[in-house]
Amino acid sequence: MIFLRFVCTPVPFTLYPPLTPGMFNTTFGELVGHTSHQVGQAVEVAPGLLEVPVQAVGPTGRPGAYVFALVQKEFGRKAGAWMTKSLRKEEQQ
Repeated sequence: MIFLRFVCTPVPFTLYPPLTPGMFNTTFGELVGHTSHQVGQAVEVAPGLLEVPVQAVGPTGRPGAYVFALVQKEFGRKAGAWMTKSLRKEEQQ
């Protein structure tokens, strides 16, 4: 009979680069911890692809405009569900 003994030394896990709130604040600052938001009218830009505009007011009171691109799943357990494909920040005017 053979017995194997595995020795496991804990290795500290770190993310590279480390995630900090500042990283998200550069692009999505108004969404992270927003105080209010307004969802606009969805527009179908292609079959199975929607764009949804969102206005948000960040924790500092600064407004931001974003567009969520949503795709409709075709297969699997979540067939028919709308999933976020991308998120882009719109320039303020």
